[in-house]
Amino acid sequence: MEIKEFGKENPHKIVLIPGCMMCWKQFDALIPYLAKRYHVIAVSTDGFDGSSDTAFTTAENSAKKLAEFIKEKLDGNVQLVFGESFGSATAVMLFNDRSIRADSLIINGPQYMDLGPLTKLLAYIIPRNQYHMLGKMKNAGKNGNLPLLLKQFTRSGNGNMLDMFAKMPDNISFETLENCTKEALALYERIENFERDPKARVSVWYGAKEPNMKKAVQKIKTVYPNAEIHPFKGLGHGEILAHPEYMAKEIMKFIDKSGNVPVIINDHIMLNELMYCKPIKLWLKKRYSSQAKKIWRKTAARYNKYLTEIPDYGGKNNGHAQAIYGGLLVFAWYGSLPDKPPIEELQPFVNELFFGAFSKAGKVFDLNRPVYMRIIDMIFRKSGDRDRKDIIKYPDGFVNVDIPYDRDDQAARYKFTQCPNADFAKKHGLLNILPLLCNCDYYGISQLHGSLIRHGTCGNSDVCDYCVVGNRNPIAAKYETLTDKNGFIISREKVQNGE
Repeated sequence: MEIKEFGKENPHKIVLIPGCMMCWKQFDALIPYLAKRYHVIAVSTDGFDGSSDTAFTTAENSAKKLAEFIKEKLDGNVQLVFGESFGSATAVMLFNDRSIRADSLIINGPQYMDLGPLTKLLAYIIPRNQYHMLGKMKNAGKNGNLPLLLKQFTRSGNGNMLDMFAKMPDNISFETLENCTKEALALYERIENFERDPKARVSVWYGAKEPNMKKAVQKIKTVYPNAEIHPFKGLGHGEILAHPEYMAKEIMKFIDKSGNVPVIINDHIMLNELMYCKPIKLWLKKRYSSQAKKIWRKTAARYNKYLTEIPDYGGKNNGHAQAIYGGLLVFAWYGSLPDKPPIEELQPFVNELFFGAFSKAGKVFDLNRPVYMRIIDMIFRKSGDRDRKDIIKYPDGFVNVDIPYDRDDQAARYKFTQCPNADFAKKHGLLNILPLLCNCDYYGISQLHGSLIRHGTCGNSDVCDYCVVGNRNPIAAKYETLTDKNGFIISREKVQNGE
């Protein structure tokens, strides 16, 4: 058995079990969509793991191996088990395994194949035909044609299945195919012996064009009477896999209904899309060693929870996306630290996290030179123009007020009258953490040989004002920086001797 994991930083887990003659790569196109929000565990069962040393025996044995992995590596619980086609047999056995907790189950295309007196004949014919077709199926992606028998079974469009069959594993044995056929034919006889569970969160998927599903649904309903039935109009067996984005949305929709996973409504930036994850993980490992992974899981869970509580900022479409969602990550990270270190102790790390690149830029960029002051003013102005467009679409974002460039004093100014990070901190009682985000602005400007003069932020004032000058500008010499009682760095005009 081969197990691949994706999106491990996400706390909520999905197990994907492929169909007969398939390995975990059957879900290649689907995984990137799911891994943005979930920890995805994609499985190649024995006999389909590419090794000549394993053979599939029974769905129950496969389920037991997976259950052991879940107990050992995943704290004994998953949010969803998904079984594709024959993988539904292992999925059902795993869902019914009381040694783990699986919140929900989706089985896609679990066809009812018991044909009474003809069943024994099927048990003889099917594995032999499959074994004979292995080469043709794997080469289908190259020559562009599925075998006729396979077309009849799937009732799906030729092109939609070609890529999937090209990813079939090597070393599939006749023994494996024979055992799979026996398990498929006996599946519903075994399901009937399960304890009836009206509360089970189960969904039965299938292509509306595929055969052998009416009786399958009836059998499943005897054990899971409240199972959802979800036919996909115009599709054949397994053909939903050719529409990975839509499939991922349907999976997420089903999980969200369970109430066990927070619902993320808007198109927010997922944790694994943020550039700050890697440095934070390294910092955790250096400071907490063996506890680091556990703390990161808490951080991820807290971040995902925050995503359910914030308004629509536009995700990646917002000009301040990294600042907004990076700030959210800092709140989640600090809230997960067991020793809650002082903010000032963490400030150097956060400075580098957000403005580390400014150190390199400062080798060229010098705000004491007029040309670079005009450039930074242009950057501020363009950013402000975008903010004023964004605020129409995303009214909870940054409200930016433009101030004309001061040519005489060579000073660039602007101000925010609304800040999502400050609003979030106030709403969630996190104002003690907010200085980590606000104070690093001073560090960033200093790396460009400049000085930031700011009287307050939206965390300790009504306005977050920016006045940026070169650090040798006479204006800079008139001010000093202080830290107020709440931890915010502020600028104050120096008191002259004798005043």
